[in-house]
Amino acid sequence: MTTEILDRIRARGVPSIPSATVLANGRRAQLATFPPELREAMKVAAKRHAWTPETWMIQVALIADCRHAGRCSDDDLVLAYQNPPPE
Repeated sequence: MTTEILDRIRARGVPSIPSATVLANGRRAQLATFPPELREAMKVAAKRHAWTPETWMIQVALIADCRHAGRCSDDDLVLAYQNPPPE
């Protein structure tokens, strides 16, 4: 039954959801566009908070969106990621 449904979906030309690998590669490409200082600051935060690969993908997506929309500067992001959150 499941195979029949998938075959019908494929026959209609419905685009498939990108795989996790494709999404991760896209995020890596975005990360590569960030300034080195920002990438290093993100590494500091990642170590401090034990980021998982999924956390990295979310953080890269959030930063890319923020930078694209002009809601934050790279300098502000560097400071935010380098400094521990207030207690």
